[in-house]
Amino acid sequence: MFARGFIGLLAGLCGKIKPLKSIYFAVPFSALATFLFSMITDVWTVMTLGEGMTFGSAMSVFDAELLFNISHAIFNAVLCALIFKPMNKRFERIKNKYELN
Repeated sequence: MFARGFIGLLAGLCGKIKPLKSIYFAVPFSALATFLFSMITDVWTVMTLGEGMTFGSAMSVFDAELLFNISHAIFNAVLCALIFKPMNKRFERIKNKYELN
């Protein structure tokens, strides 16, 4: 829950500073946000090891998840690139319809 909230907070702050209307900003942000989310959840996994946690066991968790995290980030970037324009149109329509300027 913390990781999802933190990523949402970052997206909201980036939307205030620089609007996410540019695909050149949104795609790298989606990849970095996905990787950050995965790293936060990996740290949580390491913290649940309890007293049996050693440096080696922590590194094995990070090593085991690294390939998945990279592929997850790449997929999210590709998905963001594919759906960016149609979703942006829908969000603009909702923003105009309900006067959320």
